[in-house]
Amino acid sequence: MGCNMNDDEAKRIAKRPGIVLKFAGLLPDGRLTPDAHDDYEGLFEGLPSEWAMATTTVEPLTDTWPHDAWTFAYKHGEAEVLAVKHETGIEFLVMGVAAPLVADALVSLAKWTWSRWNTRRAQQPQKVQSSIFIEKTTVRETFPDGRIREQENVRWLLAPPVTDSDLTAIIQKAATQN
Repeated sequence: MGCNMNDDEAKRIAKRPGIVLKFAGLLPDGRLTPDAHDDYEGLFEGLPSEWAMATTTVEPLTDTWPHDAWTFAYKHGEAEVLAVKHETGIEFLVMGVAAPLVADALVSLAKWTWSRWNTRRAQQPQKVQSSIFIEKTTVRETFPDGRIREQENVRWLLAPPVTDSDLTAIIQKAATQN
């Protein structure tokens, strides 16, 4: 089993994801903590066998410089997820989640990573405990050249502690939000 997402597809998803799921520390004033730079080494070692992974770089929508990233394929390419390294935390991006399998795949990867992410950060008491941010973007209308004319963004925030059932519920909600 391999990861079929090529670099061009990863770059396209980074510029216009359907769902963004981010793990990051949140300060009392609402800013994200830029303390995740050392949380990535070996993060995906021991990845469950239903996932294949490859590394790449992408330029996210919010930045103008390349970021390290990982592409993931679930089972036999039935669902693909892009994860992007940020100094504030890891971001998972999915192009669309209309199919229940894609939402289930994102839940599977997010729960596994959330557990590892929190365990690593808990060993460093100077770090802020992570929250989960999720944003669903629905493009309502585009111009003939593909630029977005109208879109709707819905955002959710889960403050710690976040359980697996909380994470599952919010991803399922985002997946079914129209």
